[in-house]
Amino acid sequence: MAKLEFHDELVRLRSILKEILPEPIFAHSERVSILAGELMTDRDADPAEAELIGLVHDVARHLTNSEWINEATRYGILIHSLEKNHPVLLHGPVGARHLKWKYSVESKQVLDGVYYHTFGYPTYNEASWAMFVADKIDPEKIIRNRALQPIAEMAADRNIPVTDIALAYTEFRVAEASTEGLEVHPLLLAARSFLSSKHVQLG
Repeated sequence: MAKLEFHDELVRLRSILKEILPEPIFAHSERVSILAGELMTDRDADPAEAELIGLVHDVARHLTNSEWINEATRYGILIHSLEKNHPVLLHGPVGARHLKWKYSVESKQVLDGVYYHTFGYPTYNEASWAMFVADKIDPEKIIRNRALQPIAEMAADRNIPVTDIALAYTEFRVAEASTEGLEVHPLLLAARSFLSSKHVQLG
């Protein structure tokens, strides 16, 4: 998808999201879109795709627990035990299906970016990793969890690749879960493993 096409899609979908999303979720989505674009621009990359994925990543965040479960079942999405206990974790997969079937989004990178945005995914491109990081360092989230501040500070350093920032976040979440005795989603572990190997290769 060309830069102009990403822009056209952003304009089209922004109008839809403004209608369907509660204001706090829509405002978060706009902040993530802007932050994701800035992360790319600061690293001399085209921001258009990251801005679009950032805008639409929470398209299904406003649903209820029963709606997430029902929609995931309807779309044939495999539901992990963690997702059965915490259905909000399904808002990415359900959102990707809604974007494809309800809102006619065709870009695989955009759909995959939304599907896996809670935990990240090894096949992510730079735009999706930029969206992933932007979602985690939304200033409103930093206010609620000051432990994320070092991740935000890494993001402000344009010399640090977005994949290294994403790695720091995944390591933070895995360590947090270990400390609290919580189960870690296998997708988070897969993302951390991929990012760690990429960091070693680049290092």
